[in-house]
Amino acid sequence: LGTEHGLTRFDIRQDRELGFSGYGRFGELASAKITAFQPDPDGTWWVCASSGLYRFDPRRQLLLDRYHADGDPTHRLPFDFLHFILPDRHQPGVYWLATKGAGLVRWHRPTGQTQVFARTEGLSNEVLHAVYDDDRGGLWLPSDRGLMRFDKQSHT
Repeated sequence: LGTEHGLTRFDIRQDRELGFSGYGRFGELASAKITAFQPDPDGTWWVCASSGLYRFDPRRQLLLDRYHADGDPTHRLPFDFLHFILPDRHQPGVYWLATKGAGLVRWHRPTGQTQVFARTEGLSNEVLHAVYDDDRGGLWLPSDRGLMRFDKQSHT
């Protein structure tokens, strides 16, 4: 489970919280706000948080990677506070990130390249709560100022 202060586990049979100890070298996540979980096609899970994006192995209950603004070139993102991640189902290796204040980020994980879409690119607000795709090449972006549709091809 994600909380205002990191991760925890909950046993439904015992109806109690068990805590979480798999932070490894990512101890900063223990005090971060967790905003979303998303399964990845490779079997791991993405954890969006106020301190960046984390890759989690559910079988081993262990955090594997952190992607954030101060990361090395292979682990760098333009912004830390992420609300949501969506793997692009038509472009392997591409992920769409909803941020709290920086707009929409297109991230090509294999190369580390990112592209940020904000007010200057036409968004009505840069606080995005999620990213959902449709069957016509669009992304739906719920924000603090309503719902926007973003075209992935034209980037409008």
